[in-house]
Amino acid sequence: MVQFTVSMFDHVSEWAIDVGLHARRDYLDRHGTPRNMAALAEHAVIGYDQPNAFIRDVSRTLPGFRHATFSMRADSDLAQLALSN
Repeated sequence: MVQFTVSMFDHVSEWAIDVGLHARRDYLDRHGTPRNMAALAEHAVIGYDQPNAFIRDVSRTLPGFRHATFSMRADSDLAQLALSN
């Protein structure tokens, strides 16, 4: 697995958080490594199914992080991990 970190900072509420995005090395070897959120939209992404408060905040901050763009969806972290194999 390869981890990408996206740093987000909300200037209004003054919070910052790093969001980890993970990919298998063999996937990146075949499809290339996305260099920004716009490029991520061109990749197969496993994401959430039902948004919670955190996901809604992230979606407002990262325009490319949208439910409709996910190739597969699951709310369970274990299910997402299983889908990536």
